[in-house]
Amino acid sequence: MMDPTVAELVERWDALHKEGRFSALNVREHWRVRVPETYSPPANCNCLRIMFDEEQAQKMLFDPLERFMCGGDPTQVYQMVKQLDNPPSLCGRVFKNGDPTYGCRDCGMDPTCVLCADCFKNSAHSKHRYKISTSSGGGYCDCGDREAWKTDVFCDIHVKGQMVQQSQNPLEKIPPDMVERIHLIFESILSYARELLTYEEGFSIPKDLEIRESDREPTNLSSLYDIKDTYVTMLYNDETHTYDQVITTLERAIGCTQKDAVAFATSIDREGRCIVKCSNFQQCSQTKSMMEKQTSRGGAKPLKVQVTETYIIAHQIFASRLLVWLHNILESAQTFRLIFSDIINKDGGSIVESIIWTDTKMWKTARVQWHRLFISGMLMDQESKKMFARTFTKHYSKMMKDFILDDHDHSVSVASLGVQLFTMPTIAHMLVAEEEVLARLLNTFLSECDKKLRDNKLTLEHRSANTSSFRRIQYILYDLRYLLGVKPEVWTDDLRKGFLHGYSLLLGLLGMMQGMDPMVRQVGAHMEHEPEWESAFNLHVKLASVLPLVIEWIASDRIVLLKAYRLLMKSIGELGNEASRRRYVRELLDYSVSCIEYDVSSAPVSIHLPLSRLVAALTLHLDKYDLNYNSQEFSVKGKPSPEELMEHVLRTQVMIAQVHAGMWRRNGFSLINQIYFYHNVRCRQEMLDRDVMLLQTAATLIDSNEFLVHILNRYNLMNWAREDYEVNYYKSNDEDNMRQTVVMVEEYLQLVMTLVAERYTPGIGQVEEEDRTKKEIVQLLCIEPMPHSVLNKALPEGPNHETGMEKVIDEVAAFKKSSGNAKGYYELKPEYYSHYNLFFYHYTREEQSKSEVGQRLRKKTAGEEECCPPPVPPPFTVPFTMIVNILQCDVFLHILKTVLQRMSEPKTQSISESQLQKVLHLIGYALHEEERYHHNNDPYFHFTRRAQKINLLSLLGRLVGHHRTTTHKDLLAWTIRKYHAVLNLSSDSTKSQLASEAVLASTSSSDTASASAEKKKRADNATQRKVRILAKMASMQQNFIKTNETFFQETPSTEQLAEVPELMPMDLSEQLPEDMIAVGPRQTLTPPQEVKFTCILCHQEDRLCRNDGTKGRPMVLGALVQRSTVLSRNRSRHLDQPETHDAIILPADLHWGAHTSSCGHAMHAQCWQKYFDDVLTKERRRPYR
Repeated sequence: MMDPTVAELVERWDALHKEGRFSALNVREHWRVRVPETYSPPANCNCLRIMFDEEQAQKMLFDPLERFMCGGDPTQVYQMVKQLDNPPSLCGRVFKNGDPTYGCRDCGMDPTCVLCADCFKNSAHSKHRYKISTSSGGGYCDCGDREAWKTDVFCDIHVKGQMVQQSQNPLEKIPPDMVERIHLIFESILSYARELLTYEEGFSIPKDLEIRESDREPTNLSSLYDIKDTYVTMLYNDETHTYDQVITTLERAIGCTQKDAVAFATSIDREGRCIVKCSNFQQCSQTKSMMEKQTSRGGAKPLKVQVTETYIIAHQIFASRLLVWLHNILESAQTFRLIFSDIINKDGGSIVESIIWTDTKMWKTARVQWHRLFISGMLMDQESKKMFARTFTKHYSKMMKDFILDDHDHSVSVASLGVQLFTMPTIAHMLVAEEEVLARLLNTFLSECDKKLRDNKLTLEHRSANTSSFRRIQYILYDLRYLLGVKPEVWTDDLRKGFLHGYSLLLGLLGMMQGMDPMVRQVGAHMEHEPEWESAFNLHVKLASVLPLVIEWIASDRIVLLKAYRLLMKSIGELGNEASRRRYVRELLDYSVSCIEYDVSSAPVSIHLPLSRLVAALTLHLDKYDLNYNSQEFSVKGKPSPEELMEHVLRTQVMIAQVHAGMWRRNGFSLINQIYFYHNVRCRQEMLDRDVMLLQTAATLIDSNEFLVHILNRYNLMNWAREDYEVNYYKSNDEDNMRQTVVMVEEYLQLVMTLVAERYTPGIGQVEEEDRTKKEIVQLLCIEPMPHSVLNKALPEGPNHETGMEKVIDEVAAFKKSSGNAKGYYELKPEYYSHYNLFFYHYTREEQSKSEVGQRLRKKTAGEEECCPPPVPPPFTVPFTMIVNILQCDVFLHILKTVLQRMSEPKTQSISESQLQKVLHLIGYALHEEERYHHNNDPYFHFTRRAQKINLLSLLGRLVGHHRTTTHKDLLAWTIRKYHAVLNLSSDSTKSQLASEAVLASTSSSDTASASAEKKKRADNATQRKVRILAKMASMQQNFIKTNETFFQETPSTEQLAEVPELMPMDLSEQLPEDMIAVGPRQTLTPPQEVKFTCILCHQEDRLCRNDGTKGRPMVLGALVQRSTVLSRNRSRHLDQPETHDAIILPADLHWGAHTSSCGHAMHAQCWQKYFDDVLTKERRRPYR
């Protein structure tokens, strides 16, 4: 039954409404009196247990609103409005913090498209691949949104709304008088909540809500005036102070227990603020001062504390309750949402503008309630959503700058609503075309970047004062990703204009990042302070999800691609300077090449080259529109030449090669970490992969011989490529430089192999995206069998965080179940082992070594040759066909000849087994390519014919049986067989064929003879060792018998007496000549005694000095020589010239001596040298980080 007071109030409002005199002032006057009485906390109360009479609040505050709004019984009216509504086709359920959400990996347009539990259980998505997560609050269910799902848009609940014909506006079905009443109440609530919840001043309130002097009169309102003299101390939440700091401050300021302080801190974190004191003004102010003083020590920002009258707090509490009530009303029927949207959109969306501008002035709960209200009231209707999106975009810059200065999380900022707007393709495309949204976002981001420029390059310091602000501004990049999530099917002029405007600003950002964080090789002392590198990579990771989407948009329209590519060429040209264009001529064979002057080992080099990598990405799409790099449409001022285009990327490759050669050891862990992430799966798609693409692009634009000379020059290997290099080395005798050169040659060959062999990129090789994923999986499973989770993490993710693994895994691998609690794992199918590439460019050194060991062991077990020949790569696409010319050009053949020839010479130092292995792989790729061209009847590629210039087959034959090729003898044999097989495919003369067969026969016979000799040598060594062991056992037996002669005499045996010969008595006395001299210049030299040692490395026994006067193989001991002062009589003395001091001659005071210690194990000098070289090689191949 309705309270008489409420009935009287509603009647009075009805009467005023009929007279046309009812307004929000009538409602606010009622609230002025009733709200403080209901929601004011009492003085000196327990602030943790403040309780309000919610029943009284419902009766006196909410019931009048509902009864006036409905013009009668609210329950009946609500039921009637729901029945008049069209069945909902959109769910729109707003998620609370902690609610479960379900995303379909098969049907969702992007990862932000989710369903609530009810819709998911009643939809087809429950049978698909789905992902469950927990909402942080603020989003809503996308069921029924056609732009969120590829298929199965509706669940069984909301499909009914789609089936009903949307013929009539729901507002036309209810009385106009009721619409007007609802309009008045909604408008009063929104105005009231906007004024109270954005209130921050502390001692002022809207005049019509103040407690007046007339309320002091002895009436029924006299208690209202007493409330005015009560104050509260309100403590607000921030993200800068920790829980412990707040708890300690509360214990000291208000004298509470630790348990209560923890409860206060929890409430503050959850709600955004909490009353910690309720008393008179003096006590509340004293508490505030204490809390600010304690938290501002050391110059820190103090906690935010306010002293406010209780009746103001009461109005704020009620305003918060009103927003919750209004939210529930809006969710109940579409009619209410349409009225709400009409109010919000009035006056150009002034209410939305006001909330956006004052969002940071509200506490956490108030913010979240406003955001939920916008979602439930505006985002369910398409037109309202567009209006809200326009207003949101218009004030985006101000909103983000406020967010930077704010200290709350992004999830409780109004900026977080961007994901609800920008992920809808129609709205995103509308904003790009009509509201310049890309330009607004990027201008806001660039305004912060301008503060961090140094020499026009971004300089991000790890612990600077602006680090937090720059980290917060990077949320703009997430919004960019949402906007570009779906490329347009139809382009308009406005859409092109808006996109290209934003793209030009993006180029400005990439230009700031081009060459940022440069590194210079340390050649003196070690680097004292590790430079900051993480911030740049964090920025790259966020941009890495945006750039592929930008490239998709550009590639979808010819006009956009033309203009975007021209803008890119101009940007790169503007960054170039005269120093980068200085040239000098390098000559090799008959080729003179003008090379760019630069020294990577002494000049700055950067890993961050986003502009150059964007060129590589866009160039892949030119052929689709019959364009290329040299097209007339791209002739712009400052356009870089192909050599200049690849220069920066090539410097990065050279720097990484020099790091592997040990030339940058003094640069610390910062460089090592950067190289690690450069190759890591999180970054390599927009770093390593793009660099390889750009170098492959340059290889198609530059003559193959010149291209290889450019790379040789940048790797500083021009001298190495000359025939007299070894002679000059012996003259200089620089051992460190030689070791570095050997590694640099290995890295050079690795780069060339990567450029000609890595073709699993759509647009470069004739492959699809699924082929690329299959290749990655094959290479990973060749390392070892892997569980699903490990394999999935090792694969690169696409824009929607999908790896594509599930589509192809069953084709290339078989799942093996493990016994017990161990995880099941995927094992590569046997037919895919032939696809294994030992020098796969995504392998780390550790993975490469592990995979090689595993594959060699597998082949050995199967009785196959223990080698890993190069796989057959897919063919290049037409624009990249010219890359294969590298494999038959003169410079390439010269490099092959240089390595193979030096490998066969006994005294050369600039060679290694790794160089031979990589050269054999390159020859294998060339043979695969010639075989492919022969089958296609294409006469362009003839590697074997050109290889006759350097007598390649003869060079390979000379290495058969050579001691340097023992490790790779099987690979060498495979290469020779493959060479003959390809040679026999060609239709050459019979003479050449007979010649090849003769070479094959001679090679085979020499191979057989060498193998036989090796086998006989091993057998002889085994026989000799067996004889020595038997002789030693016989000697030990005789000595034992001599020592225990008495024992054998006491227990005679007829058999033993018959077998053992008569023994002569042993004379143990030394027969020394009387004329021997022990010391002095006439010392008697005794003949060397034969001493036997066993090498601990090869386990073969050897005589150090033989009785026949000959010497055995030299042997060494491992020893440690160190300074010793154990016997020193003068420890304060220091060496004047330690470099020339002779440690063998000891001074009289023994102030310094040498102590030598050894384990005593002998080794052949040759065995030790081989062991040392193996350890050194292994150390070079260690993975960084």
